[in-house]
Amino acid sequence: MDHLAWIKKQFDRTRTTACYRNVLIHTSFVETIVKAEALLELSKQRQKTKKKRSAKRKKTRNEIGFADAIGVLRGKGHAMYEIDQLRAMRNVIIHELLKNEKLGEPLIRTTIEEMRVLLKHIYDSSSLVQGYFLKEHQIDTGRF
Repeated sequence: MDHLAWIKKQFDRTRTTACYRNVLIHTSFVETIVKAEALLELSKQRQKTKKKRSAKRKKTRNEIGFADAIGVLRGKGHAMYEIDQLRAMRNVIIHELLKNEKLGEPLIRTTIEEMRVLLKHIYDSSSLVQGYFLKEHQIDTGRF
């Protein structure tokens, strides 16, 4: 199965369980889209200020962290508050899983379910995420 077919398979409606793997994959999809859009926004901002400070040239950024990307796009809509909540939950699951003894199975399942609900909301309401999937993969995330 090629890359594009694999991505489309992640939206298969028969995958109804909120399992750890699926939630993390979809969170990664959203993260990739947000980071790419933030880099575009930073590039636009640089173009506007380039004329003002042509003497000092900074290295162009081609990488950005998830939290920084959300900060760049905050205030522009796209369900950024929900995306930030998703990022924070993802970090708890990924970074705390082995070292936090309070993260037992019930809390992990609850967090994964909350992430699944947030992902559904983001796929339904974020024009940024919807637009990306429609344009790049012909996937209507509103039906997911």
